Amino acid sequence: MTIRELGHEDLKSDFVQDFAHEQVYGRVWKKRDGQWCLEEVEIQKVRSWDAEKRLWVPEYLEAIRSSGGCVLGCFAGDVLAGFLALDGRFGGAAGRTLNLAMLFVDDRYQRQGVGRRLFAAGMERARRMGAETVFLSAVPTEETVAFYFAMGCEDAEEVVPKFVDTPDDRYLRFSLSTESRRDER
Repeated sequence: MTIRELGHEDLKSDFVQDFAHEQVYGRVWKKRDGQWCLEEVEIQKVRSWDAEKRLWVPEYLEAIRSSGGCVLGCFAGDVLAGFLALDGRFGGAAGRTLNLAMLFVDDRYQRQGVGRRLFAAGMERARRMGAETVFLSAVPTEETVAFYFAMGCEDAEEVVPKFVDTPDDRYLRFSLSTESRRDER
């Protein structure tokens, strides 16, 4: 598997046409009385992309890339196994927070380290861009939140409104300075 930064020529309208993405979930994180609780959903849910979303994704990624952000792709040979988008606009009170706008792994490459590799490469890129923290507005499914916690994320102390996708998301942060200190040990 190789990871590389994607350019305009990569982000054609068919960029995710064959990307397998369907998330089936039964439990989500909800905030109740100021505490996060894992709750069963009434009926098992499925998140997937329709044709419209598959056309929107490359347009969105190109907008991020062309405004100073970064889009990374992980490839198994010539096949897109996953991608990550890091917005180039800083936010937060100190102005040193970037937004992890997207991280998706093709269903056929789940549990093969693709997400972990993309996350590490994205955080290294954020560090080179001058960020101290990366904010994530994460879909609150049990699996998604568990992945980000395994990467070293924690609940965000500061919510950056312009980085929020939906009010139901779980807002997380990754401290680049904490990771640096871990690496020095």
